[in-house]
Amino acid sequence: QNAVQCSFQILPKHNSRLNSARNGAENEGMKFHVAPMQCYTNRHLRYLLRQLSRKAVLWTEMEKVETYRTTAGTDDDETHAWLERAVRHHPIEHPLVLQLGGNDPESLSRATEYASSVRRTGGGGAFCGINLNCGCPSVESGGADYGATLMRDGRSTRHLLEAMKMKAGLHLPVSVKCRIGIVENYGAHSDETTQEFPEASYEPLAEWVHEITKTGAVDGGLVVHARTAVLSGLSPVKNRHVPPLRYDLVERLADDFPGLDICLNGGVAGVQHARTLAQGLAGNLDSEPMKGKFDGIMLGRSVLERPLDLFLIDSDPLFRFHSGRNSNEHSDNDGGGLSLGLRATSVESAIANYCDYAANAVARKEAAVCDVAMPLVLVSEQLQESLDYFDENRHDHDYEADITRTPPLLSEEQLRKAFVATWEGLEHIADARGTKLKQTKIDSTLVRVAEQHGEHLPIKKLSKLLKQTMGKKVANKVKRNRSENTISS
Repeated sequence: QNAVQCSFQILPKHNSRLNSARNGAENEGMKFHVAPMQCYTNRHLRYLLRQLSRKAVLWTEMEKVETYRTTAGTDDDETHAWLERAVRHHPIEHPLVLQLGGNDPESLSRATEYASSVRRTGGGGAFCGINLNCGCPSVESGGADYGATLMRDGRSTRHLLEAMKMKAGLHLPVSVKCRIGIVENYGAHSDETTQEFPEASYEPLAEWVHEITKTGAVDGGLVVHARTAVLSGLSPVKNRHVPPLRYDLVERLADDFPGLDICLNGGVAGVQHARTLAQGLAGNLDSEPMKGKFDGIMLGRSVLERPLDLFLIDSDPLFRFHSGRNSNEHSDNDGGGLSLGLRATSVESAIANYCDYAANAVARKEAAVCDVAMPLVLVSEQLQESLDYFDENRHDHDYEADITRTPPLLSEEQLRKAFVATWEGLEHIADARGTKLKQTKIDSTLVRVAEQHGEHLPIKKLSKLLKQTMGKKVANKVKRNRSENTISS
């Protein structure tokens, strides 16, 4: 054990906040992360999001190493197949973080070793970081002893992280995603108001962070969801909004651990809210600037609600390109390992590029239609809500008084062009499958003419086309999950 600890202690400290201060880069901005979300942040949605933004740091879904341990056993072929699927992604997705879930050091070590060995096309590591999930509260109820349960024992969690770091080496930072604390049980029959919720305590959080970081195994920083995790008594959905937000505890953590990169997560309601937080204008942050305190900010469910808003990130000086100790792998211009020619120049072209990718994947039988259509359901829902907003605002002078509707960040022109691109993309995907869309009276030519002449667009028919393409039950499930009254994962 002493030999392991010594090997970590000699690792060079890497901290974006400290390095920025030393270089005088006070206005460098924060990193912008898209949270790992099960069943959503797969390689297809990540491809679309990368078309929209080069700055955004994307995350995989949580890959459960327990699945590998129980299904693969000692069979090398099965082990390799599981690992290959877990790390599979398109080269342009970088910067990309691989998140692992588990409590077995051997399985975590082997998965980390494999991820560390995978290289991107053209050279460079496939991942800009690897993360241990210590914040998901739902896995405990399913009988697994990882996720947020790892916050029970900092020493055991540190041993897991040390096993990962031994295989990650210097070029692959290891990070942790956690909550501000855990509650073992929250009464299922209570009224679930935040007033009755147990108050979070800072000291256990600080002690846990000190324990897991003291040997240097966590060299990629912390992503802290500013809510307590309830291990029993609350559903995953309610775990995202019943526990009260405590940004102040995360801010205090950043002050007390100046050598640790800390990313703020939880309750970030969209790109505009992320901007507000980055400017330090939120009242519960005492209006103090967050620059220099936090390395980044992470959005979750709000990205599912308005994925197209990510197009605005790259032009915003509040957010910076990803950079790290493997920065020599990046091009001089983009700061993120993605050539300028691959990032779309408009929302419309981002959707068109994604649909080309999706159609090619379907034609080569590398992906099912229902899988590649899922991101387009999210796009379609955003388009419908945003275009309805503009339409109703033109005809109802009292509509502006409806504070439950957030004005779109994208212009009406951008949204209308995106609508046409989505319709054309669906036709492209259907052609790749060898079928035609069942809509007989309207095609993409008529839709484009309507857009060019400022006429009404068949918004609801687009939703029907998506149901036809991917199946009504699957499409409705995506829409229901998207409309959860939650705003971050």
